[in-house]
Amino acid sequence: NETARVEKAALGGDARDLSITYYNMAQINYARGDMNAALKNFYQALSIERECFGNSHPTCARTLNEIGNIYLQQGNLDKLMETYTQAMRIYRSAGISDDHLIVFGKTLWRFDRVQPEAAGAA
Repeated sequence: NETARVEKAALGGDARDLSITYYNMAQINYARGDMNAALKNFYQALSIERECFGNSHPTCARTLNEIGNIYLQQGNLDKLMETYTQAMRIYRSAGISDDHLIVFGKTLWRFDRVQPEAAGAA
């Protein structure tokens, strides 16, 4: 977080570079298994992306997709569906195919209970 603090002081809170830093830190947190820190950093990145590009930019959809993947790992199915739905709506409104929504996780937690017909494909 020291990197983000220094970058924020130098660039300001809504700089695109700062959102990339938060996004990258979130990916590191995720890889280390610290889902709470990853969520915090993804949400910080998303907030800056929304300020820079607006709520309907594909960059926001990508970050929402990542947030949804964390909720998948945590078993928070309501938040999972909320963030995936937001991401898919952004992609569709931008003319981007649903293939850009990537369901990824170290484990696909109870996926068979969310979408039983799709569990075999997962």
